[in-house]
Amino acid sequence: RSDAASYRGAPSRPTLSALATEKAAVRVFVYEMPPRFTDELLEQNRAQNSGGVCVCCSIFYAPEVLLHRHVLASAYLTTDPDEADFFLVPAYVACLIKNGARVGVLPDLAETERFLGDALQHIRTAHPYWDRRGGSDHVWLLTQGFGAHLFGKHRATVRRSIMLVTNGQYSEHEFSPWRDVVLPGKHRVEPWIAAASARISSREREEGRALTEGEQVREFGERPTRVWWLGNIHEDEAYSRGVRHYVFEHFGDVPGWRVEQSPGRWINVFPLMEEAVFCLCLEGWWGWTPRPFEALLSGCIPVLVSDDLAYPFERLVDWRSFSVKVSPQRIENLPDILNAISDDTITQLRLGMLRVWRLFHFPDDYSPPCATDLVMRELSLRQSQLSDAVDTRGRPYALEWNHVLATAPKDDALYDRPSISHYLAAQVDEMSCDSTDPRKVALSTATATAHRTHCYAGWSRVMAERAAG
Repeated sequence: RSDAASYRGAPSRPTLSALATEKAAVRVFVYEMPPRFTDELLEQNRAQNSGGVCVCCSIFYAPEVLLHRHVLASAYLTTDPDEADFFLVPAYVACLIKNGARVGVLPDLAETERFLGDALQHIRTAHPYWDRRGGSDHVWLLTQGFGAHLFGKHRATVRRSIMLVTNGQYSEHEFSPWRDVVLPGKHRVEPWIAAASARISSREREEGRALTEGEQVREFGERPTRVWWLGNIHEDEAYSRGVRHYVFEHFGDVPGWRVEQSPGRWINVFPLMEEAVFCLCLEGWWGWTPRPFEALLSGCIPVLVSDDLAYPFERLVDWRSFSVKVSPQRIENLPDILNAISDDTITQLRLGMLRVWRLFHFPDDYSPPCATDLVMRELSLRQSQLSDAVDTRGRPYALEWNHVLATAPKDDALYDRPSISHYLAAQVDEMSCDSTDPRKVALSTATATAHRTHCYAGWSRVMAERAAG
């Protein structure tokens, strides 16, 4: 419990220098898939966009393309399947969805089921490697927010495979926190924090010395907004579990806060985030959101408001060093919590962002250390789990770290009372790694199905109304 961001028995966290120089920990064999699963989708995407721009290569879900390219260009790659620890299956399902996307229409799950089913059929008939371990050493890229839902009727067949997902929502029974790997997304703009880091490095080279912490933090400048949030708000009571509604209704007039409802679906929020000290990361229809990574890359301290999410690389990176986490159960106390965080703590959180941002970034070309290296680290932690006899799971993570209660006399004062989803997730942790364990299915159904169905229906209705309008 003293280590809020790690599993029990987790390995020590790597340093940037170690990630950049050490020998690859895992070897990955990459299937050479028929072009219709990869290159033809990118060509179709370029044809749809002015100037031949590959939007699938730059949107939030682009890690399905970039991580594939990164592995091919890295020391993790092996062309010998007999020495491979893992088998990567490139099938750009997020790009398939993007190419067929229409405003107000949800992804065609029947189409994704066929697409991923065909990919599965190809690797099982053209190669012998799947049957060696029942697919448990196979890795799928599911960066679109629906995760393993996209497999449809094939989910049972791939239930032992590792999914690389952006949606790490505990209450989604398709997500397995001890098997799957949660990824950050890709962002179209050049990160503000990348430019700030480059300026710091350039000055250190010119002056022949390391800049002090104070000199580094000055790169953040004077930010006029203390707390920022902008986003959609829907009338449906299930949307955001009411958190966005509460923030918008109660905190819009707090001095130094900028809380606004989004005027449209796609807004360039980065200039606004670059003017803020703290950026709220609130749930929407589902718990996951790109906001933590947008905030980090904008030099804005992420404020994580969820008790139902696994964040990327929590076993490897101490999220407390660069973010604030507040339980939704204490949303009414949010202004007091954030306004009480001292300038010294803000300095340390900003230094933390400067240290870790590369680990949450997928550059266009592989350049270690980056998010791909952390994905490989996560895979190495799962090597011992390929045998059904070995279980190295472990939970829970801390529900909250808000940097205000850090000096509380009792450790329990640092944490809110766990929500029912955390209680049930802890029960799931005592079960087998098999995601079809009847106890896990029962618990997941009890906590998630009704809420997920309601949210899905609500999202569908809102999208239909927007398309009709």
